Amino acid sequence: MQPSAKPAIPAAEPGVSLTSHGEPGAVETEIRQLIGNGKSKAALDRAKDYHKAIATAASETLLLDAYVARIHSLLQVNLTLEAKSLVDLLKQRYPAVRDRLDNISVSIAARSGTLDDLLRPLTEPALSAGRRAGIEQAIMCEIADLGALARCEALPADHSLRTAAAALE
Repeated sequence: MQPSAKPAIPAAEPGVSLTSHGEPGAVETEIRQLIGNGKSKAALDRAKDYHKAIATAASETLLLDAYVARIHSLLQVNLTLEAKSLVDLLKQRYPAVRDRLDNISVSIAARSGTLDDLLRPLTEPALSAGRRAGIEQAIMCEIADLGALARCEALPADHSLRTAAAALE
């Protein structure tokens, strides 16, 4: 009887030091270190290869962590459209991760100036307190145009945000 073969873990991107020699725990550590060192593109590429090779729940979680790190790095350099594309892709491929991406989506909507998309959820009666807090945080940190907030048609004319923004403007 032959011992079961370990799945092949493809080599990392050229120029990225590997310490793992294909051991799953070491590969996970390596990817987490890449994320921690701000090398989100290399981490994402490595996580994709790793998940493709072993396809476990743990590798999927690691892949999603790498995607989220990549999205944050894109937002840091004002590549909002690219970040939004990745968020949309993740929401489509991994529906269970939608809640985790809500705050990122809020930040993207605020940065891209799509106030309707950002504020529309505030009219939903079933909006969770966490999501509401995320939207309010994005408004405080990302919105500079009070006039646009006061004119936002996604909210009713008498909504407290619109009236407060109009008064401050």
